[in-house]
Amino acid sequence: MTDKFKTPDGLCTLYALCCGYIDLHEENGYRLTHWREHGVSHVRLNAPDARRLFWHSWESIEKAHACYVAAKDLCQTVERPCLDDLFKVTLPNARFLQLASTASQARLLAWIRYPDVAPHEIIIERI
Repeated sequence: MTDKFKTPDGLCTLYALCCGYIDLHEENGYRLTHWREHGVSHVRLNAPDARRLFWHSWESIEKAHACYVAAKDLCQTVERPCLDDLFKVTLPNARFLQLASTASQARLLAWIRYPDVAPHEIIIERI
């Protein structure tokens, strides 16, 4: 019998999220949440000082799960509690500035923001 509430990776299934369950991960002061309401999955990451680092929403549960797992990895590898260096991020279809502690964090945050872009297409420059 399969579990209706958890995936093999330990994440909430679509059924569980629709029933009001949430995925929650807290590490190094970061708080990562994944929930679903009105047919849309939300993934949000807050910094230790309660600043929102990102909040992304998808209709696709697969994209939301991928974002949650990538952000969870980010929480586990953060060396400093503050994202205080500025990086210029260049993608095939966008350019923006990103606060991060390291270039690899900036790349991961950019991928979370634009999950359809291949990681090798993300160019990071410290400003």
